[in-house]
Amino acid sequence: MPKQDFDGALRFLDVAEAQGARITASGLAYLSLAIYYAKAEWRCLMSMDDWGAVRASARRVLVVHAVAGSVGDPKVADRLRRDCPVVRRFAGTLGGGDLIVCEVPQETVPE
Repeated sequence: MPKQDFDGALRFLDVAEAQGARITASGLAYLSLAIYYAKAEWRCLMSMDDWGAVRASARRVLVVHAVAGSVGDPKVADRLRRDCPVVRRFAGTLGGGDLIVCEVPQETVPE
């Protein structure tokens, strides 16, 4: 089993999803959620195209990812660090292994 607080993150994300949020995951966090927690239906954020799609969503979008460089695409990892404000952090037992839940900023649609 993973050495992060996936149980705590999952409880938090399930509540957010029940309140209408769209949940996505990136990198190794997605694999753990899909395999151990049967959350394969949550979108896997893998590329900048995926980033654009979640930014264009009309719903609130939360992304769960691990800190320790487990996001595959360096551009996506950079966007998560710079442009996705942290909502919650769940401690990991290994250094740099925290799970982070951040909120994707929505695109501003001109009126």
